[in-house]
Amino acid sequence: MLDPATPELPALIALLADHLGVRAPRLRVPVGVVRRLPRALTGADPETLSFLSEDRYDTASADRLATTAGLSHPPVADALRRWADRLVADDFGHNS
Repeated sequence: MLDPATPELPALIALLADHLGVRAPRLRVPVGVVRRLPRALTGADPETLSFLSEDRYDTASADRLATTAGLSHPPVADALRRWADRLVADDFGHNS
């Protein structure tokens, strides 16, 4: 389920960079510019970038359902740090 406490992308990147002991990038490029960059430069098909969005979603109905079921969100920062640790442990992004 969506967690309304999920930080916006710059804060999420800063959180994970701090956790991993690396410097977070400070430069921000507008999504529209990234989508217009040639595939040869980005290494990504522009259509795969549709997930880049500043949209926030109303989670009220999902939160009510979760409460009814006795579920709650784990602390989002802790969950993100564990996810990052797992990606590092699994060598995510490295070609084998």
